[in-house]
Formats: sequence, C-alpha cells, structure tokens
Amino acid sequence: MMPMTGWAHSMSHSLNGPTPQAILRQPQIPSNYKSMPPSLLALSITLLLLALGGEASFAAPALATGGEPSAAWDAIGNFNPVVPGYFADPTLKKFGDTYYLYTSTDGIGACEGWTQVWISKDMVNWVNYKLNWNPNDKNWAPDCMQKNGKYYLFYNFPCMTFAAEGDSPIGPWRPYGKTPLIPDKFVPPVITLDFQSFQDDDGATYGYFTTWAGNNDAGTGWVKFNDDMKTFESKGRIPYHELQGIMEGPFMLKRKGKYYMMYSNASCHDETYNVRYSINTTGPTADTGWIYGQNNPILSSDVPRKIHGTGHHSVLQEKDNYFMIYHRHDIWVSAGGLTRQTCIDRMHFNADDQIEKVIPTHQGIGYFGANQNKFPNLARGAAVVASSNEGTYLPRYASDDNNATLWRAVAGKMNEWIEIDMGSVQKVRSTHLQFEYPEHVYQYLLEYSTNKTDWKVFADKRSNQKAGCPMVDDKDVAARYFRVTITNMEPIKNVGRRAGIWNFKAFSGIDPNYDALIRKYVNADLNPPLPPLLVEAGAGYGGAVSPSGMKDAWPKSDHVFTITANPGFTIEDVIVDGKSVGAVGSYSFAKIDASHQIFARFKSQNKETGSVPRTGDLLFSCLAEDLPEGDKIASWPTQFPKGGSLAPMSNPTVTRIDGRKFACINAPEGSGFRFGSACTADIACDGFTMVAAVRHRRHSARDAWDSLVDIFYDRLQLGVYNWNGAVYVRCNGRALTSNFALADGQIAVLSLVVKPDGTWKAFADNREIMASDSADQMTKLVPGVVGGHGRCINLGRNEPDAWSTFNGEIGDVFLYKTALSDAEHKQLVNFVAAKLVGRVKPNAAK
Repeated sequence: MMPMTGWAHSMSHSLNGPTPQAILRQPQIPSNYKSMPPSLLALSITLLLLALGGEASFAAPALATGGEPSAAWDAIGNFNPVVPGYFADPTLKKFGDTYYLYTSTDGIGACEGWTQVWISKDMVNWVNYKLNWNPNDKNWAPDCMQKNGKYYLFYNFPCMTFAAEGDSPIGPWRPYGKTPLIPDKFVPPVITLDFQSFQDDDGATYGYFTTWAGNNDAGTGWVKFNDDMKTFESKGRIPYHELQGIMEGPFMLKRKGKYYMMYSNASCHDETYNVRYSINTTGPTADTGWIYGQNNPILSSDVPRKIHGTGHHSVLQEKDNYFMIYHRHDIWVSAGGLTRQTCIDRMHFNADDQIEKVIPTHQGIGYFGANQNKFPNLARGAAVVASSNEGTYLPRYASDDNNATLWRAVAGKMNEWIEIDMGSVQKVRSTHLQFEYPEHVYQYLLEYSTNKTDWKVFADKRSNQKAGCPMVDDKDVAARYFRVTITNMEPIKNVGRRAGIWNFKAFSGIDPNYDALIRKYVNADLNPPLPPLLVEAGAGYGGAVSPSGMKDAWPKSDHVFTITANPGFTIEDVIVDGKSVGAVGSYSFAKIDASHQIFARFKSQNKETGSVPRTGDLLFSCLAEDLPEGDKIASWPTQFPKGGSLAPMSNPTVTRIDGRKFACINAPEGSGFRFGSACTADIACDGFTMVAAVRHRRHSARDAWDSLVDIFYDRLQLGVYNWNGAVYVRCNGRALTSNFALADGQIAVLSLVVKPDGTWKAFADNREIMASDSADQMTKLVPGVVGGHGRCINLGRNEPDAWSTFNGEIGDVFLYKTALSDAEHKQLVNFVAAKLVGRVKPNAAK
C-alpha cells in the first residue's frame, strides 16, 4: 500500500448530502495540416465542509502551504482525472439532472477511437456508453447542445465539422449526411476544426471553429444558425490580432453581459499548451474591440507536479459557480502527447469580471450532488501483486481509486493477472473493473479466495462480447483475495493488445441509484464477435514462424504453422507451450480448447564471430547487454564514447527475447532515445555507416516514415514501415523503399553504408536489399534544415514527430562517421549476429 500524502487520502467533496464515512477514510502552417494530430494563490489551507442537505454548494480543493494543491499525483482517491482512460478535447454538459461528458477518444493513434460519452449523476460514478454514430476514422473535439426539444452532436474530422440530431443526449443520432456541415475554409482563411456551439440570451445559436489560428491572421471562424440548425443566417470571423495568442479550441462564454472568447494556445503535444481569453461587450461576433484578459494564461502546465499539457477546455456553469473541464497528458506523457485525460477544476472571476488563474489539481472537485454509490470501496488501498508490469505501471495502482494511475502488464501479453489482498475476509456483493481502454471489449476470469490457496470463480467473462466501464460482476461471497486474469481483448487500433487496469473495486452492497444508471446504458455486443482463445507464434534470430504474431482463435479450430530458416541457418528447436517438440519444419494444433504458444530457435551455419572495427570513427555505439535489469530505462549507456548515454523519450522499456535483452519501442507511445543534445553545428564525416539489431512488430498506423535510426530528421535515416515491414532509407531528404520486408516478429541485423560521394547500399543480415547511385555528397550532416527543427540524433523515432515511431525492439546499435569497407561492414554485422545466436558473449565489444 502506498503512503498517503497530507490529507489527500481523507479529502472528499460533496455538493448535496452527507459523504460516506468510508470515503473519508479512503507559427507557419505546415502543408500537411489536415493529417496532423489534434490540437496542443496563496489560498489558505481549507478542509471541505460536508453539505448536509439544501441547495448544492461547492467548496474549493484544499491547498498546501505555498499555494500548491495538497494531493500528490499518486494519492489514493484523487478525483482528477475525472474518468479512467484516454479522453481529450472535453465538452461537459448537464441535461436535466445528468452530466454528459463528450470527448475525443484518445490513446489510439491520432484520436482514432470510437465515439462515446460518459454519463453520471454525481460527477464521480460514471458509465461509458458507445454512440451509434461514428462518422469518420478520426472524430475530434465533440460538442453537444439542446434546442427546441432536440439534441445536436458535432464532431470534427481534419479539417471539417459534421453534425447529427437526436432525441436524447446519447442519440440514437441521425447524421445530416455524408457531407460536412462546415467544410474547410468555409470562412477563409480559417481552418475548420474544434467546433463549439454557443447560445445567446436571445436564443440565437452560434458555432465557433479554428486551428492554427495565427496563420494569415485567421483567428476564429463563426456561423450563426438558422432555426433548422442545418443552415446559416450569416458567417464571419474574429481575426487573430483581436484574440491574442489563439491557436485552437475556441469556447464562448457569456457572463454579466460580457462575452468571453476562451481558447487554447501553443502545442497540444507538450507542456507549452495553455488556455487564454479575451473579452468583448459588443457581441459574440464582433470583429473589433476584444480586450486581452488579465491573468493570461489562466491555465498552464505545472511540470514539477506532473501536470503537463493543459488545454482544450470547456466550461460548466452551476448557478454562480464555474468549472473548467480540460485535458492534460497522462502522468507518463506517453505517445507524443496523444494519451490525454480529462480533468476538472474550479474557475473564479474577480471583482473586475476578469478570470482568475485556474489551479490545476490532482485532487479535483469530487461529488456534484449526492453520492450515487453509498457503499465504500473495500479494495481501496489494498495490496496488489501481478504476473508482470511494464515499466512503472505498478500493480498497486490498480487499487488506489485514482484515474491517473494504472497497472499495465508487459506489452503485448495476454493471460496476465493481478491479485488483490483486502487485508481480511469481508462480505463482497459486487465488483467493478475499469480497464485501460474502456470502450474496448475485455475477456477475463475473476476469482476469489479466503486463504489464497482455494480459488473459486466469481465471474467467468472469458467469452465476454461487451465493452463497458465499469465492468460489473455481482455475487454474494466472503472473500479476502481477488484475482483478475485478462485472457483476451479487442485489439486496439495502432496499439494491439495490452493488459491494463485503472481500478479494481469491491463493494459489500449494490446501490440502486448507480446500479440503475449502469443497467440503463449497456453497450451492444461486439460485431463481429471476439474469439476467446489466442494462438501466439514467434521466432528467434535466423528464421520465421508463419503465420506469426498473436491471433484470435475459436474453440475447436485448427492451426498449422510453418517454420522456415533463413539462408545460412537451420532450425535448432521448436518450443510449444514451454516444451520442446524438436527441430520440426511444421506444427499443427487441432481442435483447440485452450490458448497456445509456439516459438522457434535457429542455428547459424556461419562460424565467424566478427569484431568491432575502427572504434575511433564511431559517432556512438550502444549494446543491448548494457540496458538495465528492470523494465524502466533511465538511460542507455554508450560504449563509445565512454561515459555517454542515450536519453529515453516517452517510455521505452526493457524486454527479453529468448533470454536476450532488447529495448522495446512502442509506436503508440512515441517512445525512443536521443543521443546528446540538440546540435547547432554540422557533423563532418567521410561517409556514414549504421548497423542495428532489430525485431519488427506490425501495427496499422501508416505514417510518412517510422524511424529506426534518425539523424537530423531526414538528413540520414534508416527505418522500417510499421504496417508492412518494408525497409527504407532517407538520405539528404531523398527517400527510397526496398522490396525487402521484415516479417511480423522477425529479428534481423539491418545496416546502411553511405560513401562520401553519396552513393549507398542497405543490407539485411549482410545481404544487399537496395542501393542508390545518388551523387549528393556525404561529407557533412547539416542540422535544422527542415523547418528549423531536425537538430537531434534519435533512435527508435524521428524528431520532433513522435507519431512516426518504429514499432518493435532494438538491440546493439553502431553509428560510424565513415563508410566502412565491405570487409569491415561484414565483420561488424557478423559480430552483432553472433551475439543474437549466443556465439559471442555479452560485453565482448568492451
């Protein structure tokens, strides 16, 4: 159990009714903008008073001395983020007595998840519901409004706005059609994105939209709707010079006769993202007279407190109380800023009607009204162990009742488990599971025990076909321990399978209020259905198993695998479910009733062990055996230069393939490494040589490139396209793709030799796979030639485009500032290859 910080574990916020005692315990525009990812106090210490009835009342979060909110990011029971999962660009609306949170579904490529809405009566106990309308593969920055008895839902696809109408806040939605409501540049030169509606006191309805608002003094576009909500009475724009610093995410608010245009500034991918505002007293579409607000920016990152990338907000008004709903990056700041989470904090106005700075907190606001689940979480703060964990996604995070933290197993594995110890035997009537991707289907087995020896089934969901959050299982038992095993899940686009749990909760009873909400919003079964079994195939260096990777399988199905050695290799052994079946060339599973694994090892016929030539000409080299023993990588030491290191970007981890270390690079995480700092001077060279041991893993994102080794963005780059395994080279801005492709899961030694005259050859396992006779000389590498960036030397991704990241594992890497001779190149590749098959022991290059 983690230590509780300050009052963080005991704080609760109530609007109406008593809080349960148990809870108290407890900018030039780039040409490809349409394909870019979405948009970048001293207060006294106060304990919250519990409202014991009457009108809703709101208390400010407790603040520590120095003005910092008291709750640490990993404190048990924090209310920020508001919901578990990756959800960005939030719009929060209250219709009747119910709150509806509409967001972009993040953490899946460039916000490419299915449309959904979160529903709650108290802003703490939520239900996730998938919508029937998913107009595009990217549905960004939704907004919903009510008018004339109907509801209108808006989604943005870069760069246009689509609309639908419905009879309830969740639909079913009837789209206007396949054409956008607002096409791009509908109001020139404004780019159409981030639409938000606004209804004035006279009933007039407007919509605002923009991104990259500083280009051509664009500012924000606006439309005034006709009563049909499908056509417009007028349109126009508020220019950029009137709205100082506007980038995207416009939001109009009216208070005391004044119009507040609020908006996001800077880059949504990093800590510079912030919220600002300007005021006008004339009207919501005035093109002059906007006064830049005081206290700007009113919402900003607080990096030391792990609050990063705050922006793209909306505002909820409850009588005279205002709350800012915004997103910020997850605690790990993973995937290049594309795993964002939704938070809410109080927003105040001063006596001059200026907006005060909003303090972003981990503690959040908490309950709006009476708690809809009166039973305390018995698993809150319980001890947790797990089958594995990736990096710092620790097991204990699954029991901390905190939506900022989660347990995650080693990447790609299924049949991973967590075990929760509540400390004593207790009556349990219901459990709630909140999986990492709430809008995806998870299949799992939930067991319970009083003694950790005799396990019984609480719920068998190994054939589950419904997504949901929470996933609720009911049974009346006495238990101390629970074990959750994730047996399969609906693959996540651009990510694959990843076992993870935000929160496990156990309750002694079922509150009819929350239970009614959960039962009302039940998702339909997945179509087509998800098979309950898995068959996983992999191979060591020197060959392949086909088909490879992890595949869904139905009971009683048959599966045949072919094992093939590369030229110069022979099959050494095939391992099935942990047992050797010999050096066979094929293997079959017949009428399976369980999941299975098959793995092949190969033996090299090449007896040469090679060596590392000309170490004085190395730019740098790093060896896999120097990776740390744990999962997390604080740095990767270089062999040359001595004492140097590669710094991790995002969250690369250490994995082992057939017992050998590799650095695991996940494209969705935007992970990788940087060598040294940003360069401002040219790198003199006499040609160049790159050699790297890699294992490629497929994922479906189709980016412009997926970098393995990258120098100055596109000055010199060796990479593998993630979606098809094709090897490519970029040299001085020119790109060439080979006809050779790595199989999914294949290990290879890739290399590139560039001569001083600019001609080059690329190799896989010492076999030439492509060449160029370009005459563009390679006597120096010039930084910053592409848009002013491109000043870094990276491994696993390019710079600054984190969404163009290699997906797989990287072993030994050597970069030379010279063109190795054919003999030297072969010698080095032999050395790296010999280590992969165990002929050369680790540390031989030291």
